[in-house]
Amino acid sequence: IIIHTKADKEELLKGFLHSVQEGCNYYICDWKQGEYADSSYGNTIDQLNYAGRMDRMFGDLITINRRENLKRNYLVVDRLKKDLYILEGTGFAIVSSGPSLNDNIDFLKLNRSNLFIIAVNSCLKRLFSEGIIPDMIAMLDPQKVLETHIEGVEQNTEGIPLVSVTTASRQFINKYRGRIYFVDKTENDGSYEWSFDGTVSSMALDVAYYLGAKRIYLIGSDLALPGGVNYAGGLVYREKDGVNIDKKNGVYVESIDGEMIPSNIVYNAYRRIIENQIKKHDAEIYNMSKHGALIKGAIPYYDL
Repeated sequence: IIIHTKADKEELLKGFLHSVQEGCNYYICDWKQGEYADSSYGNTIDQLNYAGRMDRMFGDLITINRRENLKRNYLVVDRLKKDLYILEGTGFAIVSSGPSLNDNIDFLKLNRSNLFIIAVNSCLKRLFSEGIIPDMIAMLDPQKVLETHIEGVEQNTEGIPLVSVTTASRQFINKYRGRIYFVDKTENDGSYEWSFDGTVSSMALDVAYYLGAKRIYLIGSDLALPGGVNYAGGLVYREKDGVNIDKKNGVYVESIDGEMIPSNIVYNAYRRIIENQIKKHDAEIYNMSKHGALIKGAIPYYDL
């Protein structure tokens, strides 16, 4: 057991990360995240926390998924740049399942010819029902329930590349009809350092950066519960599924329209992860949510 007692926050976190690199086991309490959020190590701690949490919660499932997924025909993510044709200057849209997706369906339809759309798995049924066919799909979660996100629309995925990790839901991947590209964060080709974590929206954002995006629209990334609503309509989930605002989990954050709105510790950590991603790259990021969390570094939709 190694106990760090340094008074200086930066030195304390530096010592902790050194211990982790030396192979020590660790556990990070969610309620302490606010203490290091503004430190230079904040993003690294967030990533360790969620990587550790996933291992604790889904360790056996992750192992089985990886074993089964690697039996499939797949491509490594480095092939993406060779296999895709993207016009220079094309905008990218990261489409997630938050309530602001409702407000941006018309935006996606009106600008379809000028956008490369990366959709997360949970919003597929809504997009397909609106006649919006994404250019790419991103998927990260290991759980079997993701199978419900693709059931009934499997045929629509033909010709659409999927970017995922080897540990993601094998049930979803088994139903997928398009090409599959796996990202391995432990390896890189020397030209890009992957920094996504926690949420599939973070992964989709990283893929956009990897593909050279210079203008990115975040749609459905509310990262809070505006109006007590968690999801857009037309999904597998109901709009208020997962809403849990209480003394233990409740967090209030500043919204894009200047209000204080309910969130939770998980969404708040996801927001910080995405903010740190934004800091690392030279691209214009537009937050297309009208009432969701303020994302530092992202340009509000009303400044388009």
